[in-house]
Amino acid sequence: MRMENEPGRFLDGEGMMHIIPTLIGPIEPYGSHDIDQERNKNLSVWLSVTAQMLWEILDVAKYHTRHEFSICHIGKRADEFIKDWYEILGDYLKDHEGSEGNDEQMD
Repeated sequence: MRMENEPGRFLDGEGMMHIIPTLIGPIEPYGSHDIDQERNKNLSVWLSVTAQMLWEILDVAKYHTRHEFSICHIGKRADEFIKDWYEILGDYLKDHEGSEGNDEQMD
């Protein structure tokens, strides 16, 4: 559990989004095979970190029905986040249904 005096406690989401790309590296395709190989590796790290964070949020969302106010509040925020992203991803999947890209594996 993160305590208030721990390093990084006072960084907001925007601040973290400046640090994470610096730590992991860019993921936007560039169009050069060598650069894109590195960006593909970076994307693997981004996906792994994102998945781990989502699992943490899902784990917290289970508290949305608790009776203790502070526990319930945190659980509800996580639950709302999951529901919002469920809708966003549903819209994304509808918009991209049937579209296929080039799935050749990068060396």
